[in-house]
Amino acid sequence: MLNFGIDEEGRYLGNTGGVNMFDTFAGIWRQMCDEGTISRAEFVNTSFPQYYRTVEEFCAPFKDNDSPVYQAGLRLVSAKTGVVDCPYRRAFDEAGSAMSAREFAESYVPTLRSWSEAVFLSGLDDARPADERHQIVDTFYQRYEDRVASDPSGHAMDYVHCYLAVKKTADQP
Repeated sequence: MLNFGIDEEGRYLGNTGGVNMFDTFAGIWRQMCDEGTISRAEFVNTSFPQYYRTVEEFCAPFKDNDSPVYQAGLRLVSAKTGVVDCPYRRAFDEAGSAMSAREFAESYVPTLRSWSEAVFLSGLDDARPADERHQIVDTFYQRYEDRVASDPSGHAMDYVHCYLAVKKTADQP
């Protein structure tokens, strides 16, 4: 099994030593609040429903004799973490001068948007017309893209996974 997690160095999706993706999200959204584009309530209501577990948290149910996981006969064989480099960053680095910072930003930011856009849309007040909400979110991602294009250093969405090998004991159904 594998899942997103926090590794032994405290790294997690979008936070592996470069620019923290979630800090960038919050910074741009905060700027839009400070400018009056979104309200304070909308800023506060925008929240990522994500929690990344540590290796210890992933392993805990396999070590607790009273847990349903353990009682189902599942046993931990091994657990490790690993970082999968961002393919967009890798392509940019490998392309050298064949890819501009703008081209990198235009390829990278849409993958962030693909899974995060709903978070920002849902934080906006439903009293706003839908087209206005979408325009605000378009502006948000354009600002993210412009930020990456102006200085691509450290921008990447590396994956941090926890890999678990699990076996089922023969004596459990």
